[in-house]
Amino acid sequence: MKALLYSDWASLGKSMKSFLFSIFMICGIVTFVSISNEGMDAETVAETIQSNIMATGSLMFAFFSFFNLFGQDEHAGWESVKLSLPVSRREVVVGRYLIMAIIIAVLLVIGAILGAAIAAIATTVKYGTVTIMPLWMVAVTIAIALSAALIYLAIEMPIFFKLGLTKARLYFTLPFFACMLFMLKPVQRFFEGLAARFGTIAEIIGNPAPILAILLVIAAVLYAISSIISTRIYEKREF
Repeated sequence: MKALLYSDWASLGKSMKSFLFSIFMICGIVTFVSISNEGMDAETVAETIQSNIMATGSLMFAFFSFFNLFGQDEHAGWESVKLSLPVSRREVVVGRYLIMAIIIAVLLVIGAILGAAIAAIATTVKYGTVTIMPLWMVAVTIAIALSAALIYLAIEMPIFFKLGLTKARLYFTLPFFACMLFMLKPVQRFFEGLAARFGTIAEIIGNPAPILAILLVIAAVLYAISSIISTRIYEKREF
């Protein structure tokens, strides 16, 4: 298992520089636009910079890692090598799920630190005072981004283990089609009512932590169930 995790990590290192450059460009544009907008106060600038770097930058890199790893398996022939080693197909699947969860968590933490540093510098230069998001807002952003990423991967990974990268990449936008449902009035009314109830619960509790904890638990459970499904699919897959 350790060898599988190490091999995936090493595979990412080969093409990391070019993608990191793209992320830094995006972060740079977001920062420039934020500090150039005269209508923003220091708090809004800090929130915009930090949330974009934490969520957009980190999740972009995580999804890049996802496609890159499956690409290495298929096009570089690494999958055949792994299956010839004394490891089970279950270990291959679990290793992939573990490395993706680790990558997302690590990147979100790095994004939080990097975003806070850039926001502090930007607000100091523009407003003369260090302004960053409150710690609880950072925690909320990380929890939501982590949950969204795990749920997305929970949907996608069984498809990729079933079909492989070449065929499955046609389905990578599948979860996003769910957003089209929000155009329907009944769906909009349902989620408006659901959001109102969550808002009422949050006001009663006075702390978003329990709700975020439930969200993370749901995402983790779905991720675990997805790994079980992927394992069964991969064990039956013929190459």
